[in-house]
Amino acid sequence: MCDYGEFVPEALKESHNRYYRALGTKLDLYEEYNATLPLLIDGSHAFLESYSYSRILLKLNDYDVKDTYMLKEQLYPAHLCWYYRKHSPWKHRLDHGLVMFVEAGLVQHWIQEKTNQLLGRGWQREERETHQDSPLSLKPLQAPFFILLIVLILSVLTFLAEIILHKLKEGSECITSLAFSYNLWKLRHSDSRKIH
Repeated sequence: MCDYGEFVPEALKESHNRYYRALGTKLDLYEEYNATLPLLIDGSHAFLESYSYSRILLKLNDYDVKDTYMLKEQLYPAHLCWYYRKHSPWKHRLDHGLVMFVEAGLVQHWIQEKTNQLLGRGWQREERETHQDSPLSLKPLQAPFFILLIVLILSVLTFLAEIILHKLKEGSECITSLAFSYNLWKLRHSDSRKIH
């Protein structure tokens, strides 16, 4: 990251989030953007800057951004602000106007227009074509569901086999106890004949 006095390096180092803190400890600060680009090209460093600004900066330095993964999610919010003199009578009126610009999407539109002027109109389409992620469809999911079906059938068969074995074991215990009772009865009965 270029060291232009932003709060980000210190905020990352002091963050309660361990990933942000790790990022802050590994963060290298450079005086100029020209010092960061060779490190990015070599693949030894990542480049921390706002998405739209970094796209423009890399394009102006003749770097093919198709070879780079750019994280669109924000690590921290970027606020739009204008500076006023303290106790300015225009502050509240301009605040209201700026909020309306942001809510109406005009600020995002202006950023998009300026980016299009610098990068060309088709830059977003080219980016989507290079990073073509397709949504999941049923075809690639057929194999996992087929495996799931086989596993479920095997588990039901295993459960039925356990029930049958348990019943057979119970049945053999029942037969054994009946045989024991019959032999005991026979023994008592033969003993009672001998006494008479």
